[in-house]
Amino acid sequence: MGLMEGRAVLVTGARNKYSIAWHCAEALVREGASVGFSVFGEREQREVSKLIQEIGIPDAP
Repeated sequence: MGLMEGRAVLVTGARNKYSIAWHCAEALVREGASVGFSVFGEREQREVSKLIQEIGIPDAP
């Protein structure tokens, strides 16, 4: 059981695989959190969607 098991977290500021927000999101997922994302524009949405699929975040659109 992870430290964040059963918790829901909204991550803002994830722009690409180099952003601090993205690395925080990865750590939260490893610890069992359900993670949602808020992004600024369409370009960031496409990039973050691709990253979400790569690490297999469950229930992500």
